[in-house]
Amino acid sequence: MNYQEFRDLLHDALRTAHLQIPYPIGPTERINLRDMSRSYELVVYGGLQPKCEPFHLTAGITWDWDATLSARYATTEEDMLMLIFGDFGIHDEDTVPPRLRMDVCVSAGVPYGTVYPMPVFVQWQRWVRQVSDELQLILPTGYDEDDGICAYSDPIQASVKLLEDGRLNLESMTFKAWQAIKLPRQWDDPEKRDPSPVDELQDFASRIASAMSAMENGLAHLVKGKAP
Repeated sequence: MNYQEFRDLLHDALRTAHLQIPYPIGPTERINLRDMSRSYELVVYGGLQPKCEPFHLTAGITWDWDATLSARYATTEEDMLMLIFGDFGIHDEDTVPPRLRMDVCVSAGVPYGTVYPMPVFVQWQRWVRQVSDELQLILPTGYDEDDGICAYSDPIQASVKLLEDGRLNLESMTFKAWQAIKLPRQWDDPEKRDPSPVDELQDFASRIASAMSAMENGLAHLVKGKAP
């Protein structure tokens, strides 16, 4: 699996989750000429008429495909082991499937030049706690079979602006999370086959859509002046 194949699987998963890739803008893709790593960034927008106005939603998805992954997928696992260790000891146990970290940032902000008054402290504190808990259930911190972290999420963070008259105003709120997607190894032996990341990507895309919906619903309650 190379960079382009993984990217296409992600785009299919996003469409299945009804997350539209902006056209004709699409993702931003860069190649670092120093180490030949590749970076990917896509911003998915919420609806044109969100029920949480004046806030508008976006979800930013980013990941880096480093040069090591490109080199690994330029050949097979058997050939890679032979190049590194010589013609001996080539078994399944000699390698582990690579993982690709994918970051997502669900953001809600007001249009440029507008302000939104900061809610009273008790209401704000309750809202952040409840909506953060809901989002962290959708995109939770997780551990693999070796007790290593394979997914992580932070509570909601807010950007607050202090006006000249001393009032505090909300500019934006963000919820950040990441998940490590297991990539299939490339074998010479047709009997050795790792599972495709299709299901994992579709599940991740579906949960991104759910997180955007949860943020929108929470904000709709906030702007109406009641807790979610």
